[in-house]
Amino acid sequence: ELLERGCNVTIVEKESNLGGNSSKATTGIAAPGSSIQKAAGVTDFGSDLTGEGGAAEALVKNGPKDVEWLTTTLGVSSELVLRLTPGHGNTPRTIGTKTHFPGAVITYAAIHVLGQVAQGKPDRLQIISSARVTKLLTTGPKVIGVELTRESGAVESLQGLVVITAGGFAGACGRGSVLARHAPGMLKFPTTNDERANGDSITLGQAVGAGTANLDKVE
Repeated sequence: ELLERGCNVTIVEKESNLGGNSSKATTGIAAPGSSIQKAAGVTDFGSDLTGEGGAAEALVKNGPKDVEWLTTTLGVSSELVLRLTPGHGNTPRTIGTKTHFPGAVITYAAIHVLGQVAQGKPDRLQIISSARVTKLLTTGPKVIGVELTRESGAVESLQGLVVITAGGFAGACGRGSVLARHAPGMLKFPTTNDERANGDSITLGQAVGAGTANLDKVE
């Protein structure tokens, strides 16, 4: 969306490839009021979700158009199916995919599109992989860039607006981890998350005073 709005974008990825833990997502995306629901004759205002806080309200308000923008942009609309999943009562509202895990279908489509843009318009999109953001750069209360360390050990700074797009933390279960601090009761349960989902982006934000919410809400 930033590219569509005319912004130049740099993606910094700590692993060798984009995708993260989301590439393994098996269920789908809950989107009350989506066009796929309407086509199936399902009326869904998401009223059972709006009382769960601001994030849930944003999901109900923006979810359908965001999901439709994403799937249309990536060219995967024909792969979508509507599913009834746990946690949503008797209302089928979860958008899954016909074959393969939805996380894999959507994530790898996004990787393909981003790769094409980066190759064709390197002045608009740069992807830096195997580089870890170690610090958010600030001036007063404003974040103005990031400091990153490449696999070679080289340290660099990038200036500009920063969007943190990684928030998973259930893959790190050690003492002092985000999961241990906010949802210690979940430490005893197995997880499909791996070590990539370690909460480092949350820690980066907290280090410069960013607020957090619902970190105890782990499924």
